[in-house]
Amino acid sequence: LCCVDECEDLMDRIETSIMAPTATTAVLLELVESMSPKSVPEVGIVTPELRRRLEEVAKANNGLVPLHGRLFAQWMHLVYPRTCPFHMKRARSTVARRT
Repeated sequence: LCCVDECEDLMDRIETSIMAPTATTAVLLELVESMSPKSVPEVGIVTPELRRRLEEVAKANNGLVPLHGRLFAQWMHLVYPRTCPFHMKRARSTVARRT
């Protein structure tokens, strides 16, 4: 094992606590604000703007946040910028055909 993905550790802790593919913003905020990565003294600080963004994700998904979606992964990056990678929406690529 070369490198430990601490964002994956944080996600494992969230998944173990919730034990469902979705969660309410209240549950997620309580969990995230109490967690910190092992190697970086970076407690999850959720600003009012980040709280609003998470609520928007929930609003678009019938009041629940999908834990395995791109938007939640991006939100985790904003809360833990040195620990979680930024997940971008992948652009559709086209392959040029040779004739």
